[in-house]
Amino acid sequence: MKSVIRVLDSSGDSVHLFDLTEKTARQKAKALIDKLQKEGRTLFKVDPKTGEGTEKVTRLTELGEENIAIPRIVGG
Repeated sequence: MKSVIRVLDSSGDSVHLFDLTEKTARQKAKALIDKLQKEGRTLFKVDPKTGEGTEKVTRLTELGEENIAIPRIVGG
C-alpha cells in the first residue's frame, strides 16, 4: 500500500511518500510518526473524497493512503 504524509507548518507543507509493502519504507514512516508526535503534532487520515481528516493516527498500522500532520492548536 502506498501512503502519503503531508506535514503542515508555518512555512507550508512537506510531502513524504511511502510504499508500506517495503520494510525500509515502513521503518522510515514509523520514525516520521514518532518524530511528529514528539514535536507535538497530531496525525490524521484524510478522506480522499472530501479532503477532511477522519481519524487520528498514532501508529504505523493506522495510516491511510492520505494523511496529514498538523501542529497542535494552543489557546491562550
